[in-house]
Amino acid sequence: MNAVKYLIIGNGVCGVTAAETIRGADHEADIVVVGRENKRLYSRVLLPSYVKGLTLRENLFLKSDTFWGDNNVRFLNDRVVSKIDDEACVAILDDGTSFQFEKALIATGGRSRRLGLLGEDLEGVHNLQTLEDADALVKTIQLLKSLPEYKRKVVIFGGGFISLEFADIFAQYGVGGIIVIRRPYYWEDRLDQESSDILVSALSQKGFRIYTDSTVKEILGTGTVEGVKLSNGEIYGCTAVGLGLGIELNTSFLTGSKIEVHDGGVGTDQFLQTSAANIFAAGDVAKFYNPLIGRRIHAGNWTNALLQGRLAGTNMASVAQEKTAIDFISSYGANHFGLSIVFVGAVAKDSETMVVRRGDAGWREQLFIRNNFLVGATIINRAKDRGAITNIIKNRGMITNPTELADPALSLDTYGTAL
Repeated sequence: MNAVKYLIIGNGVCGVTAAETIRGADHEADIVVVGRENKRLYSRVLLPSYVKGLTLRENLFLKSDTFWGDNNVRFLNDRVVSKIDDEACVAILDDGTSFQFEKALIATGGRSRRLGLLGEDLEGVHNLQTLEDADALVKTIQLLKSLPEYKRKVVIFGGGFISLEFADIFAQYGVGGIIVIRRPYYWEDRLDQESSDILVSALSQKGFRIYTDSTVKEILGTGTVEGVKLSNGEIYGCTAVGLGLGIELNTSFLTGSKIEVHDGGVGTDQFLQTSAANIFAAGDVAKFYNPLIGRRIHAGNWTNALLQGRLAGTNMASVAQEKTAIDFISSYGANHFGLSIVFVGAVAKDSETMVVRRGDAGWREQLFIRNNFLVGATIINRAKDRGAITNIIKNRGMITNPTELADPALSLDTYGTAL
């Protein structure tokens, strides 16, 4: 059995940042990083730009080939942890190698969800999470560009950020089609109808028709995609399918351990510590307690993964009894079809959260209030409010009259300063 002081499971931005942070604080200790991908760190947020031809492939990479050696970190690529014994502090890899660690970080993220549909493995069926996914999509784009216009049709299955990325990419090349969602309207689990309508209008103008309360039952073709069969029995001919069905968090290796998993994510406290005192979790895989929001939440975005990797590394390497708590609000923003879309903090609809809606021509906001505190927001085409909303959440100003926030003329900057 190998002994190591720090074991980091996952080599995405969260794991790499944690390793870098630990090395900055502990210059001599052994650090081992176990990662499924064998590439140096690359920017996932730039993958759509690469597929559009706006970013060169070599410019996706964020670290040099010598990064691991320069930081004296042992990197085990093409490896995954298959089992972890939190009581004995032992991790077993898929090749049988075992490590006894002093401290470990779970930064395994997630993988694109697939539904096991017939035809899912056909050429032309795409996810958009990894560099391999992007490379495959570039190949399909080249094929689409060579086809006559009547064959340049695609199907996007799912409603969320990745589906919008697919639509934006295809639209850039003059390709339209249909977007199939299982809910009554686009992003129904996060947005109100009016916010969704702004997005749908923009999608329609770019050549996409939305099928609501529907699903793809089968992907058709021999070798390559030729069409899909929908739940209403309709056959829609297409040359490519984009799957935007979310991610499944990589936690299966924790089965048999006592590490708590909450709603699919690894539960942590405000220090990113799991139920096992010497094991931390961060990034997409974590269901973390944010003291500024007052509950456990999940945030699956690049900036959150980077910040949590830094915080987890700091707390793992700290010799002080007091650890550093989360002091930031996770948010994610994107721009598609001339629209800005921003989610800040906790935006899940539930019975304990009041949602105040506001807006005017061309923009909409939802403000999520829990126990008289703002905990999150969705912002469509009103990016200028992002900073003010974030500050109101961070400053924990009590909201005594939530309904006044519905006034579209109310300045959130002024409101936040007065709290």
